[in-house]
Amino acid sequence: MKIACILPVFALMVSAAAAPAPVGDKAPRVIWCVGDSITQSNADDDPQGSPRKALHDLLVAAGWKFSFTGHHKANPDGLPATGATPEGDLFRYHSGISGSCIAAPKPGRTDMTKSLPEFWRTGRLAAVKPDTLLIMLGTNDVNGGGTDPAGAPARLEEFVKAVYALPGAGHPAVFIATIPPCRIEADSPAKVAAFNTALPGVVARLRAGGADVTLVDVFAALDKDYA
Repeated sequence: MKIACILPVFALMVSAAAAPAPVGDKAPRVIWCVGDSITQSNADDDPQGSPRKALHDLLVAAGWKFSFTGHHKANPDGLPATGATPEGDLFRYHSGISGSCIAAPKPGRTDMTKSLPEFWRTGRLAAVKPDTLLIMLGTNDVNGGGTDPAGAPARLEEFVKAVYALPGAGHPAVFIATIPPCRIEADSPAKVAAFNTALPGVVARLRAGGADVTLVDVFAALDKDYA
């Protein structure tokens, strides 16, 4: 499965979130990509491409003014190096960490919720805060990396609340992705389905609390071409 098609789905949602406007009038956005190896584009065998690169190219083609933020620059994947600027590289930062879980991970896995305060003061994210978040987390929680797969949707809800509670976070637009198809283990499809089925309720509760959250059905977009 080529993962470079995942974040263009996000890009369409980001574009749709803004009011129609001429290309020259599109407001700049600072995008924070948060996730696991899919976001990091770890081990996708494509040194010149990634979900983040696909998103970059799609937004450039659409005429958006934007940059990426995050706590590190692992796996640059063909994204342009913008050189030294007061804000650092404009497009290579992100917070995708291979093997990470939302929370309650097994030993050796990154706890993304617990790590949020450290991320917030590291890398470009220390100086440049996002107004748009793209979150795809949960694959490792339900497929061997977490200690409580059934509790993963509730942990994602708390993760988003923790993002909004960060100092100076403001009121960013958050796009939560369903996790993509997975057949690592015999029961992987059922665990993925259970997690994804719970996400509309998670989003509804967050929206009821005043959060600007949108659900993006990545699973449906990819399942028909899963190989």
